[in-house]
Amino acid sequence: MKKYFLLLFAVLICLSISPLNAQNMKVKITINNKEFTATLNDSEADKEFIKLLPMEVNMGEHNGNEKYYNLPNKIPGRAINPGSVKTGDLMIWSSSTLVLFYAGSRTSYSYISVGKIDNTSGLREAVGRGNVKVKFELVKEENNQ
Repeated sequence: MKKYFLLLFAVLICLSISPLNAQNMKVKITINNKEFTATLNDSEADKEFIKLLPMEVNMGEHNGNEKYYNLPNKIPGRAINPGSVKTGDLMIWSSSTLVLFYAGSRTSYSYISVGKIDNTSGLREAVGRGNVKVKFELVKEENNQ
């Protein structure tokens, strides 16, 4: 019986330090030399998104409030219509398009939520108009470096 408890304890420790555990996971987003940090949601979609990092992509402009990039793989998750999106929302549309909202608005579309930028001050200015190069990197936890 003692062996089973030790095995269970070891499995739980491994799961808690797994690099694909998105709970409280942070992503650094660099746009035109301005850095932002986003907190992920701890979902299956986040775990798949993390596998793509680091990545530097050219995001297109859409609707005057979002930047988008078509990912190479579909991201699993249940899309929901939030009714509105907020500045800093990081979402997946149609299972394979990464969307970064730099302004909020009402929406009739459904998204898989990935996370949210923690402090959006200066985000609109950083993304500018038109296409923009954006770098996404996983932030290493200080106690795991």
